[in-house]
Amino acid sequence: STSGTVMVHAIKEYPTGELYHGFNTMDGALDPHLLHRMVDDHRVLLDALCGGAAAWHKPRDALLPPHPKPQPLSPESALCTRKLQEPLIDHAERRPSSIALVDCAAGVEITYEEYAWRVSAVASAISAAAAKTAACISHEIMPTSSSLALLSALSSTDEENHNAAVPPPTPPTLPSAQLTPEEGGTTTTITTTNRLVAVVMGKSWHQVVSIVAVLQAGNFAYLPVNTDAWPRARIEAVLRAGNVAAIVTTRAGLQEMPWLQQQPIIMGAKGGGGGEVGGAVERSSPPHLVSLP
Repeated sequence: STSGTVMVHAIKEYPTGELYHGFNTMDGALDPHLLHRMVDDHRVLLDALCGGAAAWHKPRDALLPPHPKPQPLSPESALCTRKLQEPLIDHAERRPSSIALVDCAAGVEITYEEYAWRVSAVASAISAAAAKTAACISHEIMPTSSSLALLSALSSTDEENHNAAVPPPTPPTLPSAQLTPEEGGTTTTITTTNRLVAVVMGKSWHQVVSIVAVLQAGNFAYLPVNTDAWPRARIEAVLRAGNVAAIVTTRAGLQEMPWLQQQPIIMGAKGGGGGEVGGAVERSSPPHLVSLP
């Protein structure tokens, strides 16, 4: 079995007509009481089915011995109300120096501290673009060794201020201006109408940060677009059908797919040029995404 396999059920039929079946389970993966009950019920069902044709027409529960009625979970544990990204923030506060992401292909390791700051920065870009009426905003995630290179560039805070608190109580507000990209960065281009954000990239640490940032921004949903496997025609069709409000992609991805800047997207009637967006919403003609310098 593999490391991801919890249980293996093996069945073997002998020439004499006997049927052998057995279970292999990962130690500690299942509660012992659950495991024993499951195996016993399986054996009872097999014995009943082998006992005659009539058993094959009976409901399964009629063939099993009675069991105590399962007790419902307590209201406190019946439904988790926490959002997916919230444990990330908690862990970053408790263990900021622990490794959160390992990208072997890129040779990058990112701590929870850096992970949380990157997520907050991208999430604030999405939120700011929706709260303000800017037509679009370009934002860079810079994968440098300094976990606060991005925030230092945005808010003029020094490294000492960066290490003072993780994560910040309020994500920084990004300016409605284009930032200078660095090699290997991630570009986020935002418009202000739809609530669907396309994450256009292959498997990488950028993808993890980008998806969690979409959730952190609130009231947005992410649309995964796999550039490792999808042809251009499919990517274009998905972006058009999704009427995406933002496209998040790596700088390398934008260099490989410059046509992303030409994608028709939903914008306000007065989109482009940094003016106010208002009035009726209409489909714009390309290009309305901010170009990288």
